[in-house]
This record gives sequence, C-alpha cells and structure tokens, in this order.
Amino acid sequence: MDDAAILESISRVLRGDTSAFEAVVRAYQSQVVRICRAVLRNPDDAEDAAQEVFCRAFRLLPSFRLDKRFGPWITTVALNTSKSYRKKLGNTSDRRSGREPENMQSPSNPEGEVDRTILGEKVLAAVRRLPERLRETVILYYLEELDVSDVAEALGLSKENVKSRLHRARGVLRGFLEKDATEG
Repeated sequence: MDDAAILESISRVLRGDTSAFEAVVRAYQSQVVRICRAVLRNPDDAEDAAQEVFCRAFRLLPSFRLDKRFGPWITTVALNTSKSYRKKLGNTSDRRSGREPENMQSPSNPEGEVDRTILGEKVLAAVRRLPERLRETVILYYLEELDVSDVAEALGLSKENVKSRLHRARGVLRGFLEKDATEG
C-alpha cells in the first residue's frame, strides 16, 4: 500500500470510518512485529506489544499530521511502545525465553532466512549486543531498510546524528566481530 493510500485510510478513520484502520494495520503489521521482536527479543511478548502498538496508534491518530509520512510515525510508536512494554515486564523478556526472535531464528520463516543469509548469524548476534540506541538505529536502517531521513524522524534525531550513530555502530560491530573471530 503506497503512502497516498495510507493517508487516505487515515483520513477516513479521522472522519469516523474506523474500519479503514484495518488497511493501516495490514500494511504495517509485519514491520511493527519485527520492531517489537528486535526490542523485546521474545516472540510472544512482541506479538502482544504489536497489538498494543496498533491500539496506541489508533488512539494517537488525531495527533498524526497528514502532511507527514506515516511509516516513521508508526515506527516511533512501535519503538516507544516496545520499550514501555519491556519496562512493564521488568526486563524479564530475555530471561523468559532463551530463543531469538522468530524472524532471526526459524528456517521455516522466509524473512528469517533472508536475514540470516544476508547478515549471517554472527552479525545478528553482534547487533543484539549493541547498546540500545545504536541497535535501534541499525535495525531501522539496515533491517527495516528505512532511509536516514525516516530513521531520523522515527528516533527524533537529526540526519547527522543518525549517520553518526550508524558510523559508531559499524565500528562497534567491527570490534565485536574481530574479537569473536580471534576467540573462535
């Protein structure tokens, strides 16, 4: 669904046609779930958080500016909701599940297979070790394939800050991978 169609669905919701929100959910559901999984690291918690993202997005929709792109806005809602959900859980998500998010683990999941093929397990493991602010920037830019402007908008940063974080993250990742290679 293109941006114009999304904005039309949002306009319909704001005019009272709440059923039009279903198209928005369908268009962004997989992206929102992937973001929630990346933050929460537990597929079950991520599914619950994704539902909460769309409930929150629906409530906040009147604050969305129709002259903006919806993708970065829903990404921000997904990140903030996931972080709040993680705090609500008391950061127990990682302890409750030793497994990785399904899109990074399951060979029966085509998205996960592509992620593994492109990035490799060692790179994904290194990404998971990044500090949160760098990890979320890397996930949005490389895994969600948002451009620098959209990442900046989603995270409330300048483009220069996003580029700086990506540069720092690549350096940290390089260090992790070099250290792992010498230890392995």
